[in-house]
Amino acid sequence: MNQTTFFANGSFVVIAGRPAMGKSALALDIAEHLAQHSVKNILIISLEMSKEQILFRLQKAYDSHSHKNILVCDEPIMTVKTIRELCENTENLGAVIIDYLQLFFSEEKLTKTQSRYEQQDDISRELKIMARNLNIPVICTSQLSKKCELRSDKRPTISDLCDTQVNEPVMDQIIFLYRDRYYNPETPVEDMAECIIAKNRYGDIGTIKLRWDPERVAFSLWEE
Repeated sequence: MNQTTFFANGSFVVIAGRPAMGKSALALDIAEHLAQHSVKNILIISLEMSKEQILFRLQKAYDSHSHKNILVCDEPIMTVKTIRELCENTENLGAVIIDYLQLFFSEEKLTKTQSRYEQQDDISRELKIMARNLNIPVICTSQLSKKCELRSDKRPTISDLCDTQVNEPVMDQIIFLYRDRYYNPETPVEDMAECIIAKNRYGDIGTIKLRWDPERVAFSLWEE
């Protein structure tokens, strides 16, 4: 992946996978990459980890960088409206990363007038609109259902993402994470991960091999 074909201004990017695949780790890797290659602020909104946990992970994985332009919000309850207001009030904003999609709410959910499908549909659509209006990439992690684990080949597909009731058509890019070692302890390449680009409005699709480093809780490009 390179920044010219991914993370374009106005794009809505989703990183999806089952638990323990490394979605949050990849999101932080992306934040670090964007921060190093931009003078703009990169905002991480975490609904799962605390600010201290995120900064600890960043320092553990990238202790050579000061992260001065990485900002973290760890409010436990967020809506699309509060996220949009936070982004609008963040000066020199270059990108926002949200971890993760199923943990925050639409305004309608708070009044309990929508179904879960309608809520997730609205959230995805509003995030895409926010990306376009602010002219920044909005990168969001998403949990997948257990359906993919019922197959012999457990690599995720777009249909698995649709099963989580998110609005797939508004997404510009979809990245799936898969680590075979999680399901097959005897796999010969235990630290390999697959970054599966399943949808990309701005470029190619395909699979990129990554190396998973459990000590640093981070990914790097696979080198043969």
